Amino acid sequence: MVSIHIDIKTRILPAAHRVYVVRPGAHYRLYDEVKAQNAILYDLPGLELPEGVAFRQVEDIAAQIQRGQALKWWHRVGRHAGDDQPSMDLANYPYPVSPSERRSLSQLLSIGSAYFEKARVGDLVVVPPLRFADPVLVGEIAEQEPVETTVPAYGDLPVLGRRVRWLAEMPKKDVPARIIEISQKPNSFVLLERSTATWFYDRTYRSYVLNGEYQCELRVGAENFGSTDDMRLSAFLNFVVANMAALETHNVPQSIGAAVFANLGEYEPGKRISINSPGEIIVHALKLSPLLFVALLGLSGCAPAEVNAAIADGTVTFGNSAALPGDPCAAAVFKSTVDWLTFVGADLWAEACPIASSALNSAEVELPAVVNVVP
Repeated sequence: MVSIHIDIKTRILPAAHRVYVVRPGAHYRLYDEVKAQNAILYDLPGLELPEGVAFRQVEDIAAQIQRGQALKWWHRVGRHAGDDQPSMDLANYPYPVSPSERRSLSQLLSIGSAYFEKARVGDLVVVPPLRFADPVLVGEIAEQEPVETTVPAYGDLPVLGRRVRWLAEMPKKDVPARIIEISQKPNSFVLLERSTATWFYDRTYRSYVLNGEYQCELRVGAENFGSTDDMRLSAFLNFVVANMAALETHNVPQSIGAAVFANLGEYEPGKRISINSPGEIIVHALKLSPLLFVALLGLSGCAPAEVNAAIADGTVTFGNSAALPGDPCAAAVFKSTVDWLTFVGADLWAEACPIASSALNSAEVELPAVVNVVP
């Protein structure tokens, strides 16, 4: 008995998901520590945050920030000049009087609030480097509670931040110029508008869902991606979507030949191709069709008889290693795939499989989903 498991590896992003640009310390000097320690770090040493108390509600937070500024300056300049280390007694840091000091405190309070209050688990952070030789880091905030560490710049003084799971590295030259400009501003923790954030979604998650839109990326490895492979993949995409529409609207199944010319109406997916040998094909839609398309592409590499037998025996399973616990997406794709294959039938599926698999092999396509077959 053959069993087939498909990992759709699709990140389901909440509607309130955010992307932040975070500068790794003044003059980017904490970049190496941020990368190595898997954490974005608030560049003020000596902070102490009581557990369960919001950043701005910490009773002595203004004094702590001023002390942190003094310690930061001393480690950078003062100690080399022979100055005494600033006092650790918070009583020596009254609320500032001058307008410039108040503005500075207000800005640091705002940055601290972004670090420890506004940024949520799962939000993306983009960390630019100073040098073009170093990559831009992109990762997800992994824990709600602050992480405490030390960095060489501040000796044994604690530095607080947020734990991050790095997902991608990108050449600095390829990142939109606006991101680099943002990282050079005084504010070191900046929320990106959705239009710019989408650029990072597309390059961090190969398959994701956001605000009801589904998107998947197929990576093309072949140096010569021609019109024949493109036509085959497009035909198979139409085959999938046309029969998804037929199933949901109670019509009859369509062959891959008929589906090529079908009017898909509201089911029509979008497709973006960037083939620079290698390159990518991005399929997106307001319906589940991109995920179904990828799942069926993965199955097209199996013998049709094996797929049909596994469907009949109930030995096809789906998972989603990219999702948070409790995510229902894998179950939805599983149901859609089984329903679709049952609706289309063995003959039409067997006719279409060679077209899809030949395109996958010829174009050296890497799917975002992983299919494992156990005889």
